[in-house]
Amino acid sequence: MITNFIFFTSFNKDRGEKVYYADQIRKYDRRGNISHRDIIITERTLYFIATEKIPNGPNKGKLTKVIKRSKGLGSISEIVMR
Repeated sequence: MITNFIFFTSFNKDRGEKVYYADQIRKYDRRGNISHRDIIITERTLYFIATEKIPNGPNKGKLTKVIKRSKGLGSISEIVMR
């Protein structure tokens, strides 16, 4: 959890946006497999972030955070959390 805190604070500084909400979620695919994602809601954008292995290069095989999808909050009508 501390690595996520470090990631979120650096995310805030890099993007220049205030983070309103950040949490870890579970995404289920059609076969029922679970992949863990992070969700970040800033003042302008909603981000879905996944952890992936680097495929090649000097850091091959290491895990890194990757933005899978980002969506402007102006195009979202509501967010429901259960």
